[in-house]
Amino acid sequence: MLKRRYLVTAAVAVALSMVGTTLPKAASAATAVTPAEEAFRANIGTYLQNLRGALEATANNPSTSAGVAAKLADYRASLTFANQQLAAMSAEELDAMQNLTGGPALWAQRPLGLVQQLSGVRQLAPVTPPVGFLSNCQGSLGDLRGLFDSYIAAQVASAASAVAAGFPSSLTFLPGLIIVAVIFGVANGLAISFAKDLSLSQDCAAAVANATLATAYPIDTVTGLPTPASSQISVNTLTAAAAGIKDTLDDIQIRTNAITGKLTQLITDLGTAQGTANTILVTVKDLQDRSDALLVAIGAPTDLTTATANGLANNLN
Repeated sequence: MLKRRYLVTAAVAVALSMVGTTLPKAASAATAVTPAEEAFRANIGTYLQNLRGALEATANNPSTSAGVAAKLADYRASLTFANQQLAAMSAEELDAMQNLTGGPALWAQRPLGLVQQLSGVRQLAPVTPPVGFLSNCQGSLGDLRGLFDSYIAAQVASAASAVAAGFPSSLTFLPGLIIVAVIFGVANGLAISFAKDLSLSQDCAAAVANATLATAYPIDTVTGLPTPASSQISVNTLTAAAAGIKDTLDDIQIRTNAITGKLTQLITDLGTAQGTANTILVTVKDLQDRSDALLVAIGAPTDLTTATANGLANNLN
């Protein structure tokens, strides 16, 4: 990965430092370029042309021009140099790039999405940021079109990154390496610019909305400052949540009452059982007392007194 990043960076540096120069082809014999490979070379030229169109559309649109102004000359010079290297691409380089794109027609047309999105005139509504807000909120990419612009730019940069990452790093592939590096550098620069502008615009929109909401707050009579208040949507959401909680608590109360009723019935049933057990205990104790008295009246088998049944029997015997 470090090697790949170094080569891409080096290729961009070469591109910026050698504008107007076409690198010579290798002195060794090269494979003859087929008509199909020449057709793909033309598709690469179409892609570079479309990418330049996306760059110019970005520079000419008031919503996006500030993001590329500082690097616009470099981007233009890089694309010019990449076009000059196109004729020097060998059959091997053309095949390597075509294998990575997975289909030249779709790949070559991707930047046109930005051209079509940015070519229309957009009326920018002036946005005054709240007091204490440091960002410039005059541009506007916060609407759905701006979101779509940023998405398209990110897709173009992602595809260019995949091609640049997979392209051979050998210096024998230098013209092609320079072309894919320039394509990725310009496409990624546009994507970063769009993402920054969109993030800033959304931040500005949120700040302005919050400031507008604050003006509707009631004023504290003591401090003279706005008193934070909830929106109706928040109140409705809280009411719905509270209603749901009340329903849950009511259901818990019903279940608790049912359990309490069953416990009361169990206690009653246990009390009845306890009374029955006490009655049985009294009856058993009475039977025990009668048995003891009967045993005393019968006496021991060897008793010789006349006070017991055994004693009388023994005496009679």
